[in-house]
Amino acid sequence: MSHNEITNPAHYDLFPGQQAIDVIKAAMTSEEYRGYLKGNCLKYRLRAGEKGPADKCLAKANWYRDRLFQEFGE
Repeated sequence: MSHNEITNPAHYDLFPGQQAIDVIKAAMTSEEYRGYLKGNCLKYRLRAGEKGPADKCLAKANWYRDRLFQEFGE
C-alpha cells in the first residue's frame, strides 16, 4: 500500500504491512477501540487548523469516522 499523509502515513509503519493502529486495536477490547476511533475523530475536528492545515485535520477526522463505520457499522 502506498503512503500518504492522511490514510497511510509512513511514520506510523512499525513492520511491513503493520501500522501503529493495528497494534492499538489488538491491545484493546472492542469497546475500547471503538472509543479510541470516536475520540480521535472528535479530536481532529475540535483542533482543525490549530495543528496544521484545517483540511488535513478534517480529512484525518473523516478517516477515523470512516474506519469506525467500517468496523462497527456506526
